[in-house]
Amino acid sequence: MTKVYLVRHGETEWNAKGKYLGLTDIPLNGNGERQAKALSSFLSKERIDAIYSSALTRTIQTARIIAEPHGLKVSKIPGLNEIDFGEWDGLTYFEIKDKYSNLADDWLNKTSEVQIPDGESWEDFKTRVLSGLRKILNENENKNILVVSHGGPIKAIISEVLGLNLTSFWKIKQDRGALNVVEFFDGGATLTLLNDTCYQK
Repeated sequence: MTKVYLVRHGETEWNAKGKYLGLTDIPLNGNGERQAKALSSFLSKERIDAIYSSALTRTIQTARIIAEPHGLKVSKIPGLNEIDFGEWDGLTYFEIKDKYSNLADDWLNKTSEVQIPDGESWEDFKTRVLSGLRKILNENENKNILVVSHGGPIKAIISEVLGLNLTSFWKIKQDRGALNVVEFFDGGATLTLLNDTCYQK
């Protein structure tokens, strides 16, 4: 069995302001650093064999803080990056709705049919995220792995594990700095922890 600690990065200024944040490389804010340090302390006694993150600063910062007690280096996997929001990056939902009419609602209700202007298609996004995950699993059979990524990729992974459709995807909550645990074994996987932030006080 391979145990994966799946972590959403800590808060950024754009997160705090409700802005869509895809590939724009925004660092953690002070609260995000505190969230990462709290999780680092919480996981300090756990056995972790390797740590991975997406290639974006906010996940790398989160991963390095968690890695410190374990003396591990962080390996970057670009496939774990957030979806490319194209022209929507840096806009709030209401700004997107105002500028792009019903496309914002379609993104929530008909996700696979929507092409974000200058952004990434859902299928391309899902394919690269799951490919990145498979690479990690293939390299770390029967180990305990920590992966720091983003809300979108984590929801895509959890949806795949649970066999959920896109409508259910939007019902999965991922708070900033949240911890999830998935156990992978021959022929399947089990979600054993979802969106845990109990360590944030």
